[in-house]
Amino acid sequence: MKRSCATRRLLKFLFFACVCCACVVRATSASSDFVIAPSKDVVVAGGHSLTITCLHATGTTTPIDVSFNGRLLDEMSLLQDSTLHTVRGNTTLVISSFSSNHTGEYYCRYRTFGATDTTPTITVQLASAPVIVKSDSAILVNVSQPWRLSCSSSGVPAPNLTVVRGSEVIGQRYGVSSLTLVRGPASEDDAQQYSCLARNVAGTDSFNFDVVVQTPARIVSSGFGSRLVSLRGGSRLALSCDVSGVPAPSVTWMHNSSLAMPPANVNTLTVSEGLQRSVLTADQVSLNDSGVYTCHASNMLGDDSAIQTVVIQVRPSAPGGVSVSSVQQESAVVHWTPPEFNGYSPIRQYHVVIESVDMAAPSPALRLTAGRGATSAPISGLEANSLYAVYVVASNDLGAGSQSESVNFTTQPLAPPPPERVELVSVNATSAVLNWTDPRTFSPQQGSLQHFSVIIQGHTSIPNISISSRPYTVIGLVRASTFRVSVLAHNRALASPVDAAVIEVITPATVPTAPRWSDAVGISSRSIRLIWDAPQDSGGLARLRYVVKWVVDATTTEIVTLPADSSTLSVSDLQADTSYVFSLIAANAMGDSVMAAITAKTLLPNRELLPVPSTLKVLSRSNESVFVSFPELPAGGEGATHWMIQYRQTGTVEWMQLLTPIAVPTACVSMLQAGRSYEMRLALAAYTDRSLFSFVIATETLQAGYLPDVSIASVSDRSIVVRRPSCGPHQALVVEYQLTNSPAGEWQRITLGSVQGDSITIVGLLGKSAYSIRFAALDETGLVVATSLVTNATTSPEPQEASGGIPAGVIIAVSVTVPVVLILVGILLVVIFAPRRQEGVILSTVGKKFHLSPTKTREFGLMNNQVSRLPSANTHRASIDGTSTLHAQATQPEFDSDTYYAVYGHHRPVEYATSERARTHSTGSHPGLSEYAAIDKKAMKEGDYASLEFLNKHAANSRPVQNAAQRSQYSTIDPAATKRAHDALVEFHGTKPISLPDERTHGGLEHSTV
Repeated sequence: MKRSCATRRLLKFLFFACVCCACVVRATSASSDFVIAPSKDVVVAGGHSLTITCLHATGTTTPIDVSFNGRLLDEMSLLQDSTLHTVRGNTTLVISSFSSNHTGEYYCRYRTFGATDTTPTITVQLASAPVIVKSDSAILVNVSQPWRLSCSSSGVPAPNLTVVRGSEVIGQRYGVSSLTLVRGPASEDDAQQYSCLARNVAGTDSFNFDVVVQTPARIVSSGFGSRLVSLRGGSRLALSCDVSGVPAPSVTWMHNSSLAMPPANVNTLTVSEGLQRSVLTADQVSLNDSGVYTCHASNMLGDDSAIQTVVIQVRPSAPGGVSVSSVQQESAVVHWTPPEFNGYSPIRQYHVVIESVDMAAPSPALRLTAGRGATSAPISGLEANSLYAVYVVASNDLGAGSQSESVNFTTQPLAPPPPERVELVSVNATSAVLNWTDPRTFSPQQGSLQHFSVIIQGHTSIPNISISSRPYTVIGLVRASTFRVSVLAHNRALASPVDAAVIEVITPATVPTAPRWSDAVGISSRSIRLIWDAPQDSGGLARLRYVVKWVVDATTTEIVTLPADSSTLSVSDLQADTSYVFSLIAANAMGDSVMAAITAKTLLPNRELLPVPSTLKVLSRSNESVFVSFPELPAGGEGATHWMIQYRQTGTVEWMQLLTPIAVPTACVSMLQAGRSYEMRLALAAYTDRSLFSFVIATETLQAGYLPDVSIASVSDRSIVVRRPSCGPHQALVVEYQLTNSPAGEWQRITLGSVQGDSITIVGLLGKSAYSIRFAALDETGLVVATSLVTNATTSPEPQEASGGIPAGVIIAVSVTVPVVLILVGILLVVIFAPRRQEGVILSTVGKKFHLSPTKTREFGLMNNQVSRLPSANTHRASIDGTSTLHAQATQPEFDSDTYYAVYGHHRPVEYATSERARTHSTGSHPGLSEYAAIDKKAMKEGDYASLEFLNKHAANSRPVQNAAQRSQYSTIDPAATKRAHDALVEFHGTKPISLPDERTHGGLEHSTV
């Protein structure tokens, strides 16, 4: 029983399942078995018919319903003007006159097996004609800017939109409600009329609009400002300015940067579309209307300006600078400068007017004309010693302008008459007293007597002798001479004739002045040589004789008379080592001169006269001193102890004296006057003896403000040695140098106070180059306050490398192929030709810094059988105390306490072993190092000092660093150990050993082990 119930339930389930499957299959097949036509949305014109059909695709005859806006249509509920037919299951809806009542949604419905299915819905609309949305009739766009235009329209269906410019279609779209066109930068060609056209099945519509291209204001006048407008004063001015721009620009006129004011009037006219003309007018213009007129146009997009220069021609201004020159008795020359303002019209001529100022008897005015461009004119027909006034007037095309300022001048007078009755009152050897009377009465053309003058021998003049200075003493005459003396009368310009008032004056002779001793010196134990100069004044007569006197003993006086041409006398038979006083007089026919005395001493027995040395050589000068060098000691002068310099200012009598030890090669003659000439002579001296003097040399001191001259000691290819100035203070001086012809201000500088020794070496120079060198004094701020004159020196050419060699370090590989018999053999040739040997020098080591010289250091590194170069960032050049050095700083740990090398150009490395690691290096290739390594540590440090001191003395201008504390630390080192260390380092450096002094001086070289 239970089993049959279960069977029945199973069968019942299977039956319902089959029914459901059949329904699903039926529904699936039904959805694809009927359709609606038309299958898409449609638009129907009003009054037209519309047919909608629901069709079976498989021929089934089951009726199909038609739905309109959600309700089913049947015979009882048809639409207006419609019919509904069903044939073989296909249903057709026919609307004979379509109207708005028929618009809506339509679909077909099919019912089967209790299920309902529908077709897709179609929408049916009533067609309407397009209507374009009207906008502004003009579209404003800015020139050169992108722009767009839009066209919108209603209508069903959506119309076809077209945009037309003239007859050209520039845009089109189908079935749209709007059309937008984006255009490129606007140009003036885009300013046209455009049309928007809309078309569909219901009709058409159109709309016309204009595109207005807005442009900035521009001046378009072709002639405005192109030429100068020139008008005569009182005429009418008219200026026109054409402007363009959209929107229409506003125009403003300005005169000389100010708004044009009445009487100027401005009118604006429209010339054509987009073009305006602005006209400015002014009546009865004057000079004030001249200037620059500006036409300024502006609108919202920009502005523009143009200028026009207008000149109003008027008469010129007055000439300037009137003056009179070359004034003679009847003529003169008038000068002037052109008017500052020519009235904007060329000057055609000048009128010169000369009027007499003599109110008692005025003469007619003189008038003359000078052409254009003239600036002077001669005047003639004047009267002597008369006062005139002159002025000048310039003329242009409009007439004569203003007259210049009047200038007065007086013509020259005629020569005055001479004095009368010139008399000689008294006369002596050098002067004469004269007297004379005034000339006759002066005429008006001769003027009046102003003063007198005296002329001696026709050329020596004594001017401006006042009228009251009579009698008058004429001085400066020469004894025993005849003089022709003229007395002249003067008015304000001229003198009477020279030969009109003359007198002859004869001066008497006198005795000569005293002769001048030049030298008196013992030339042996029994004789003395006397030398003198002639008297400055012979007394007007020829000298007859010289008389020399000296006292031999208490009862004997020797007198020697010599001819007038004598200048020396050797006196013999004197006592040895005895002083004698010699007197000298000169005599002429008038008598004896004043006596001149001098003292001289004979030599000791068996002593010989010292030889006469060569003369002095001037090395440099300052404004108060002369630096001289002594000659080589002459043969036989070994007994001399001093150089004796005598000097005096040229033209003076007395000699001043300076003694300098014979071992000193130079001397400074100081306390001289600036800008004066001096005479100098030289003798050898030994205790109380001396030689005769050398011949005199002449020199002169510099003008005040100049420093000592630069003296060049020597020149090489890379350096110039300058002698230190030895006269006057020099600690505040510097040596300045630069390439000759370098721009001003590029002087390089070495401070003298920081350099020891007698010379300063300028290093790091270019070979075969000219340099300018000078001394300079600085103030506390470092500014140059005084300099010496510039001295020029040229370095010698740089040494040439070995002509036939190959530079060191060049490796040449040669490959030779021998065909047929020999196989390919590679031959590597390394050829090293060392050029001229040149040692480099490490000047000093301080901390981890090395001071290297010369400046052509190519390589620097650690001597560990490998080339180890310092990075370029740790190597730089600098100038210390004027010495061009290269500073290399070791920063890597492996550079601490080791041996370093430096390579200069192509030359061999120069090694420098620091003291801390000297023992650790092989000595096979450096023999000197073995001895150096065997010395104790203190001796090695002392050796560093000795060697570095030696190297500093022989390196170009290298100076050690001062460090007194470090120097004293090694002051008690054993000299023998120091000598051994020094010799070892000298041998190590390949330099010739030198002898160290017993008392060591290190110069305070600062040293630190690296």
